[in-house]
Amino acid sequence: MSEESSHRRNVPTEKMLQFAERLAARKSLPLPPDVRESFDSCKAFLDEHGSELPPSTKAVNWANDIALKKKIPLSAEVLADARKLSEWIDANK
Repeated sequence: MSEESSHRRNVPTEKMLQFAERLAARKSLPLPPDVRESFDSCKAFLDEHGSELPPSTKAVNWANDIALKKKIPLSAEVLADARKLSEWIDANK
């Protein structure tokens, strides 16, 4: 794998960046400089500051699909919290 393609894979998506910028503006937070260059840094910023936000419809649908396919429970508490749902998806995908 070339260095350029490896670098492109490790940068945040455009949607992640847009969300991070909106979140930073809404909460009057400075956007850490490495958020634009590092997927992990951007995800960490979103995880830390976006937890009180509801999860996206896409995330809820994905989690419901996982729960149905694996026949495992998915609580209303998890479905209501973006951070908890993200952690649940990571643990069960």
